[in-house]
Amino acid sequence: MIIPYKPKYVLSLLLAVLALAVFSLLFFKQIDSIVHISLYQYGLTFDNSWADPYWANSNLFLYCQTLTLILFGNALALFFGYTRTRNSFSSIASSLLLCAGAGIDITSIYFLSKLDSIVNGDLYSYGLTFSNEWYSSYSLDFNLSLLLVILAGLFALVSAIIIYAGATRTKIKPVKLLNIILIANGTLALALSIVFASSILAIVGLGLLFWGITFAYAGTSENVKKILLETAVSSQMTAIGNTIKKLGFEGNPVYLPPRYFKDSNTYGIYLQKSGSILLPSPDVILSTEPNTLFASIDNTPAIIVAPPGVELVQLFEKTLETNFNRTDLKYLQQNLPRLIVEDLEVAEIFEMAIDRNIVRIRIAGSVFSNLKPQAEKPDVWSLFGSPLTSAIACSLARATGKPVMLAGPKTDRKGKSVTLQYVIL
Repeated sequence: MIIPYKPKYVLSLLLAVLALAVFSLLFFKQIDSIVHISLYQYGLTFDNSWADPYWANSNLFLYCQTLTLILFGNALALFFGYTRTRNSFSSIASSLLLCAGAGIDITSIYFLSKLDSIVNGDLYSYGLTFSNEWYSSYSLDFNLSLLLVILAGLFALVSAIIIYAGATRTKIKPVKLLNIILIANGTLALALSIVFASSILAIVGLGLLFWGITFAYAGTSENVKKILLETAVSSQMTAIGNTIKKLGFEGNPVYLPPRYFKDSNTYGIYLQKSGSILLPSPDVILSTEPNTLFASIDNTPAIIVAPPGVELVQLFEKTLETNFNRTDLKYLQQNLPRLIVEDLEVAEIFEMAIDRNIVRIRIAGSVFSNLKPQAEKPDVWSLFGSPLTSAIACSLARATGKPVMLAGPKTDRKGKSVTLQYVIL
């Protein structure tokens, strides 16, 4: 999921954050007027013993809220400047100010709770008598002020995430985002339950933490037994190997970029019978309309073959929600390792290094490492590589827009990892 970047919505959210902070101060002023005006009518007598700590916590709360408003205001100004200049520094600075403001805003809850403990505890020792008339007004203002403070902090954090992730086009998984929200809110609820000695908040916090941790370990991925994967892939590789063997095409395969085809979503491998590679121009290949599994090229001892990793590279693009035609090698280097190891779990280790026109990749623990076609055991793996290595070659060809040739793989002594070398022609 790409965080949607809509400046008008973000500006509205930032204005809402400022409004929440301002209204929390207004309700706090109502609380202060009740304590210093209304409560004296219910027997409260003034004494510095309760007034000094009350004023200290009150001033600390006001200082926190004032600083929060300053940080939120500067974040709004920086984001407004970012919408005009598209300066990445402005977006990052705005996000940091929002996070800092949210932290100070949530910290002020402690001082607000200390004030509540003074009003509902200490003041009864100084002549205050309980009455629903003043308590209902006080509790309403206090709860509203507390709620607005919490909402302002949470909205500020959400705004910071949207500004940073939306401006940098960061991709976030909805499931992981849900886990973070549940765990963060659960932790906050438990912290507040300690401050307010509330069993309800404790139960809510434990419930949110339980589901957040549960969803973190219980994914929605569709798992397939490895033996089924081996059977399906082996049949495909056997058919391709037998056909190529009968036709006599044993040259070094070259993965072609989209510009060699009329349809940019077409994948193909250029394969000669023998000799050095004589790759024809895109116009020559385009004239043959190679949109099928096999296509021969006129007056050339070569064919176009559909790569065995077509479905896998399409899965790469679908998972990353992008088209490799609009990316580059740096994008693949940043995203393929996490995609293959963490998201799809196709391999345990995936490392990618770029050296001019050569791309070196080390793979360990691949699910395709032990797949062996059974029928006649053709030497297809050494020709095209596994579906994973074929998908990587397709990805490189699409990202660079140039033909890509796969050199022979090198396996370590223990056979636990393989190093591949791709040459960008």
